[in-house]
Amino acid sequence: MTDLTQVQALWVLGEMKSDSIPQIAADLLEDGYDSLRLRRLAALVRPDWFDVHDDFEAVLRELGVPAITKEQAWLRIVRRVAEQIVACEVSPAEGAGCLAHLGLDQPYQSYAEPYEEDLLAFELLTVDRNEIDEPTVIRIRSLASSFLSRTQSVSR
Repeated sequence: MTDLTQVQALWVLGEMKSDSIPQIAADLLEDGYDSLRLRRLAALVRPDWFDVHDDFEAVLRELGVPAITKEQAWLRIVRRVAEQIVACEVSPAEGAGCLAHLGLDQPYQSYAEPYEEDLLAFELLTVDRNEIDEPTVIRIRSLASSFLSRTQSVSR
């Protein structure tokens, strides 16, 4: 099942390539959603941003996905990575590296400011390490869990 909230967050942040939209549209059709715009998006071959932007935005509205800001999108993505760390869906090193990127790289620094201490901790735990020992894995999972607890009310 396609997670529309994550798809929307990636779209809003500009982290989703236009040529991935036809597959997402096809997945949504398989999930039981249907509209003329969705069919049109699914049929596109190698589209650019101009081919998909208006229709994809309209599809999100048609499917009842409320508009979000870039900051809300950023927090949604960061929380999802933290959830994946806690649920052991990604390795702690991979997840922590992703969180450090999302927190410390431009253009995300302004969104990350309230969470800078957490995200810097992820960076410090993984910087220049090929292998992460078990205590560090436990610490990364603990940080991810704490981050989720502190941001739960903010993300809604």
